[in-house]
Amino acid sequence: HPLGVGVHAYASTHCGGNARGLVSEEFEAIPGQGIKCWVRDNEANARQHVVVGNRRLMSDTLDADDQLSTHAGSIAAALEEQGKVVVFVAVNRVLVCCIALSALPRDDAQLVVSALHRRGIGVCMLTGDNVRTANVIARKLGVKNVVAEATPASKVQCVQDLQNQGHVVAMVGDGINDAPALAQADVGIAIGAGTDVAMGAAAIVLMRSELSGICLAFDISRATLKRIKLNLGLSLVYNTIGIPAAAGLLFPWTGMTLPPWAASFAMAMSSVCVVCSSLTLNFFTPEDLAAENARDQARRRE
Repeated sequence: HPLGVGVHAYASTHCGGNARGLVSEEFEAIPGQGIKCWVRDNEANARQHVVVGNRRLMSDTLDADDQLSTHAGSIAAALEEQGKVVVFVAVNRVLVCCIALSALPRDDAQLVVSALHRRGIGVCMLTGDNVRTANVIARKLGVKNVVAEATPASKVQCVQDLQNQGHVVAMVGDGINDAPALAQADVGIAIGAGTDVAMGAAAIVLMRSELSGICLAFDISRATLKRIKLNLGLSLVYNTIGIPAAAGLLFPWTGMTLPPWAASFAMAMSSVCVVCSSLTLNFFTPEDLAAENARDQARRRE
């Protein structure tokens, strides 16, 4: 988990602790909340219950007379207003510390959100983070619809609600908690650097960890669908003219008939035209999102 990797890296660098003698037992992961386990210190022959997670998990874990939790709550609220993700740590049902991690959006996230809006695609952010952190990040990205503290089940429910409203839903995710919603969505899009579970549940996998691939996927899909409609229209027009001519329906007025060899040649050319039309997709050039955004801002200033 990315938060676990960040905490482990910081602890290994700054805390100088030696965890080689510690062994976790009865490990339990609570989706969308955190983890629980017993940690055994073989050297001291001691065993302690450790819980690491969010507020919801702590509310079910801490003792009622834990005075530190009230003070830590106000500190955590201030950190969350800065857009940080706060993780609480409790040992033997007593809060011992809270860890603040910077929830930094991807570099191209804001460009992608703006580009999706220009394409007429609504954006909704589903996150397991708390409401304060989620709203801070959403404001930075320009996302108006936010669902915070979402569990895997609630993400699926959000997707179903949108589908019930008649929307075609594309879900983008990279974590284990996103996999059920990716499977439920009409189009699941997984980030290539994400988990195998997410990639297995998605219909599209972005091989590069760049969110700009989302816009590219939409643009290619729309260009392909447009070409399919064009090919279908050309085929209908071609056959509407060619079939009556081959059947001799024009003979009473023109005195001309289409020989069998000419009809066969015309039918083959119909397929060739459709194939050549489809091959023009090879000339598709993806839009540079930064340049597109700059042009959009220039038009607004005008």
